[in-house]
Parts: sequence; C-alpha cells; structure tokens
Amino acid sequence: MNPVYIISATQISAQEPLSEAWMLAPKKLASGAAPCLDPDFREFIPPVQARRMGTLLKRALVTAKKALALSGIPMPDAILCGTGLGCMEPTERILATFRESGEGSVSPTDFMQSTHNTIASTIAIHLKCHGYNCTYSQGSVSFESALLDAFLQLKAGLLSSALVCAGEENLSVAMVLSTSPRGALCKLADVQIRHGAAPEVTQDPVLRDSDYKPLFGECAVSSAAGLYMGAHLLDRQPLQVLGTGGEDYSRVLIQPL
Repeated sequence: MNPVYIISATQISAQEPLSEAWMLAPKKLASGAAPCLDPDFREFIPPVQARRMGTLLKRALVTAKKALALSGIPMPDAILCGTGLGCMEPTERILATFRESGEGSVSPTDFMQSTHNTIASTIAIHLKCHGYNCTYSQGSVSFESALLDAFLQLKAGLLSSALVCAGEENLSVAMVLSTSPRGALCKLADVQIRHGAAPEVTQDPVLRDSDYKPLFGECAVSSAAGLYMGAHLLDRQPLQVLGTGGEDYSRVLIQPL
C-alpha cells in the first residue's frame, strides 16, 4: 500500500484568500457564515471565460489552479470534489425565473451550472484533464467522501496524484494529494467516516469544529478548512481533524514527515 501525502492546500474564504498570511492575525467571524474575500480573478481566468462563470465556479477553478501550481504537479490523475449544496447562485436565478415568468425558458448557462458536478467538470475542462472525475454530495461528509475516494485509490496504486476540492458559496478549498513526498506539507495517514455520535478523542492533538468554524464559517464542507489549516500548522506530532454534522462524523489523521 502506497503512502499518501498532502502536497499543497489553499483556500478562498472569509480569511485572506490564496495565502496563509491570515494565520498571523486570523479574523474571527461574528456569525455562522460570512462572505468570501475574493482575489482578482483576472489574474487566473481570462475575462471572456469568467463572464460566463458563477462566483463559486471561479473560486473553485482559482483554488484548483493555485494548489496545482504550489504542488509542482501540472496535471492530476484525478479530480474529486465534495459539495453539499453545489452552485446555489445559478440555482436561485432559475427559481427566480420560474417565479417571475412561470415554467418558461431559463438560461441554459444557469441550468448547466446548477448541477452539483459542475464544479469538478469545470475544473477538468479548463485543465484539459481527462482522468477520473467524481463529485460527492453527502451532506456534512461530502468533502471527506471525496477525500476518502482519492485516499483509497492512491493507496492502492490506481492513482499517483489527485486534486481534491471542496466548494460552497462561502468556502472553497483545494488540495493536491500524491504518493510522492516531494514538497509535501504532511502525510495523510487515515480517513474515516462514521455514522453516529462522535466519540471523545483523547489521543493526539485534535482540531475540532469549534477550532475552525469560527474562522471559516458554517457549511457542509467546513471540515475541509480544518484539514487545510491543520496541514499548514502541523508541527512535530500527529494531528486529528474531526468533523461533525447531523448523524455523521469524520476523522482525518495527518502526520509530520
């Protein structure tokens, strides 16, 4: 079984985007959700293309391109995405059209971008990546489901690298996994998804919802922000990132190199 490493991880959120400088003075959120601080998309996406993309799609594409640039892996073997609600912006426009004009014609662009798998497919189209492409929409464990899929395929030698993304309207995270430790932030040692109440964790330091949700907000993929933060903060000992929501919980174990 191959070892798996997190090579790079980045975010667009309520904190400073595409950077870890925010960690020196993190901004505490006053409510459960806060708008993202967007970078200048023109630096990453041609304006003609960006004009036809919803905000979440632009954020997802930019974080994906940034994570790949940081990793030194220009083309991943696979793209996996976890999202709870998908692209709500075009979905709301479709519903508004129905309300205002009845069940007539709607924008084909909004219709295409309203599906959950639009995020992963849009990234693949722009990267010209023809490999494995999968989207998970499993509520509070959507991101962990995508992460587990990539983790198992990398462990089994079916993939050598994977781009794993998490996307909601108030959070976008992308990270690159690889079986090579070159340039890695940490080792991804285990990914677990369980049903039922999360047990009390006593061994190893733990990042919990209460550690990262006040910084990144509440959404179905908040735990992706926790893993991103843990990968950059990991020091000398293993760290568990615990995600809880509804009747499911997840536990991701990362280890120093």
